[in-house]
Amino acid sequence: MREECAEKKKPTIQEIIRELHAVSGFRIALYNAEDGTEVCACPKAISSLCARIQENPEGLRRCLENDRKAFRKVKETGEVYLYRCHAGLYEAAAPLYDGDVLTGYLMMGQTVDSMTVTREDVLRRAERYVDIGSVTEEDDYELRRIVAEIPDRRKDQILSCVRLMEICAGYITLSRRFQASGRQPAQEAKHYMDMHFGETITLESLCRQFHVSRATLAGSFRKTYGISIHQYLMEKRLREGKRLLEDYSMSVSQAAELAGFRDANYFTKAFRRRYKMTPSEYRKGTRDTKVFHQDFGHIRG
Repeated sequence: MREECAEKKKPTIQEIIRELHAVSGFRIALYNAEDGTEVCACPKAISSLCARIQENPEGLRRCLENDRKAFRKVKETGEVYLYRCHAGLYEAAAPLYDGDVLTGYLMMGQTVDSMTVTREDVLRRAERYVDIGSVTEEDDYELRRIVAEIPDRRKDQILSCVRLMEICAGYITLSRRFQASGRQPAQEAKHYMDMHFGETITLESLCRQFHVSRATLAGSFRKTYGISIHQYLMEKRLREGKRLLEDYSMSVSQAAELAGFRDANYFTKAFRRRYKMTPSEYRKGTRDTKVFHQDFGHIRG
């Protein structure tokens, strides 16, 4: 019952976005990594200034290009990216993942750095996309009014908000709030093996699990990760077995079984082939090292 209540209390993506907007005062939006479309935002409407700029085809093109460049940068680095758009406004983008798959971007904007950028500078940039010849005094007043609506913050305040957005993006990733809609077979298989390596796994069982042919899954996995499914699973299990051997209360056969090896002799052969020593020799080495540090670790040369 407590677990069910805790699950119900976990915030949704929409709630996270609303709270982040309430704290920062900036527009917060979530984009799909697959096609770059906006999934949800708070507030839903873009700022009046952005809307005015995007009435001009060139202004719209520049806005979309800024978004694409930001997405590419985040995809390449896997990190939050803070930048100034063509209108002189600060924006930021953070990656969202489902396992090791990039699923989306959390974006924050738009704001003026009150210490380095004036509203007059933003106004001049915005005027590039307005037909000056047809602008009336009333139009000029309206443009100045919507520029004045853009929030201004000190650079340190902007960075604090970006850090808060990064924390929220991390939570969304860890809680798997925004899962992949079209994860590839290779990525699906890798994620499954990472979670279920201790169970019986074969190429055939993976094909049944993800409804793909042997050729498709095997080819996709090798193309994506550079090794075969068998090689990846073996390496995963050996690393886990190696870690378990450091628990001295556990027998070699128990470590082998928990790591996914049903035959302790096979585990020993595979372990020796990979690490040039038997599981027992590895365990003795780690135990001797631990004892040495306990007995002599306090001595300095």
